[in-house]
Amino acid sequence: MKKFSKYGVFLFVVIALVVSGSILLVTLTAESMPSSPSYLPPELTDDKQLTPDCKQDSTKALEYPTDHYTVFVFTGRWRLRFLKIQFPYLYANLRVNGGIIDRIMYMMIKYDRTTHDHLLYLATTVNRLLQQEVIVINYMGNAPYNPTGVFVPAYYGIIEDVLRNPKNKYFKVDDDVIYIHPGTFESMIKSNNSTPCTLKFGNIAGANWRCSHIHQSMGLFDNANINPKGLKFDFDTHAKCGWKSVECAQLSLNTFLSLYMENQLYKYHFNGTLSLPDRMRFSINFFMIDNETINFKALIESLPMHGDDEHWWTSLYVQKTQPHCVVGNSLVVHFSYFTTLEALMANASLINYFEQIADKEHSDMPQEVWKILRSG
Repeated sequence: MKKFSKYGVFLFVVIALVVSGSILLVTLTAESMPSSPSYLPPELTDDKQLTPDCKQDSTKALEYPTDHYTVFVFTGRWRLRFLKIQFPYLYANLRVNGGIIDRIMYMMIKYDRTTHDHLLYLATTVNRLLQQEVIVINYMGNAPYNPTGVFVPAYYGIIEDVLRNPKNKYFKVDDDVIYIHPGTFESMIKSNNSTPCTLKFGNIAGANWRCSHIHQSMGLFDNANINPKGLKFDFDTHAKCGWKSVECAQLSLNTFLSLYMENQLYKYHFNGTLSLPDRMRFSINFFMIDNETINFKALIESLPMHGDDEHWWTSLYVQKTQPHCVVGNSLVVHFSYFTTLEALMANASLINYFEQIADKEHSDMPQEVWKILRSG
């Protein structure tokens, strides 16, 4: 795959955009890729004012430093506890704490007042404690409850930055990724030296039927005590054990918890990457965007990006380049599809177990931060 530098060759791109029924032709160069939108704080619905120490300059989120590794999370769900469980893992992986992540970027979509205030307070507190801006907040659009049109400009901004700063790397993490194994981000980067892939996904336990099919082939669901019905996962999107199945998602989550308690998470791991040559749709719960894996020529030929970002990344763009793959030593857990969320949350013990694991694994996080996570 051809790499592009900040001062590299010009790319002449013709993008067809449907605007009010007409076609707008835009010619772009490496120095004039689609610019990031101006992320301005929306007007929230109630009259409660933010306290001064919770305010944050949203324009700082537009500054893209070089040689930085960024986690970005589209989010708005503080009350569902996912962010509270996920944050200790991200905090532990910050470079200032011995990891490799320089920045956590929250893309605010479909959020309420509670989410807004808690995340701002969390960001302000952590940035103060670490004496650097490691958390930034991006306000995606003008209305807090309307995510329409959010994903495309966000991805354009990230692609632009990778083009301008080829050493930067981005990790897209769903807000309900509730476990990140030690060394996961490092393994994602090291995997660039193995099989060429268009997109590199984490080894995703829980609600990811494609990875569950891989785990099934490794014998992880053979335990009759956990899988008494003998449920079988399939690569087919519409299979019985696909993205609409509550009992299959629960099976995958329970299997992880069982292996965790038995200190056998190593059973998920495999060396290198596993290529997925079928190029079928893949849930984008955890993947990496960087100059090593992005084929800009194929990406440009696949533009414009449409509203269903998952379909575009894993079914359209991938048809023009190398298949995507799963990185064997990058274990994470994704909690739920939107189709299974209500039923899984009704089983309170599931989310409670993952909260206990986060507490246990990251008990050394500052108590001031824990206090924020446990509130609200």
